[in-house]
Amino acid sequence: MLENGLLINRMNGIQSSIYHLTGDAIEMPKETEYTDVTESSVFLAIMGESVFAICEKLSALDFMDRNRETPFLYQGPFSHVPCQIVTLSRDKEKSGVVLTCSRGYAKEMVDAILHAGEEFGLKPAGEKRVTDWISSL
Repeated sequence: MLENGLLINRMNGIQSSIYHLTGDAIEMPKETEYTDVTESSVFLAIMGESVFAICEKLSALDFMDRNRETPFLYQGPFSHVPCQIVTLSRDKEKSGVVLTCSRGYAKEMVDAILHAGEEFGLKPAGEKRVTDWISSL
């Protein structure tokens, strides 16, 4: 579910992932029933018409699965790294995925994605580009 800048994905019967996607400041809950992984994770987005062709080069997961309604979560390998990957949109003009993995893989993950996207003209973009895209969904 993507609502008010929050993306909530059920991972299994007792866990969920909550992504705050708007960049607006929020106060963290005082309860201890959650784990904040902000500082230990890298968060990346791949957007554009070629996103799924790029993803096919890096994972065997089916990000175009028509039996799943967007947004939907996969947990699995992406460029051989354990990740959480969310297909946010399959619309041609707004296609994109977001993914998280351990921050220790950040450089290698960015390098792998940019290399896989070279033939499609993939270029790095900043946080504003990502938040504008997410706001358009």
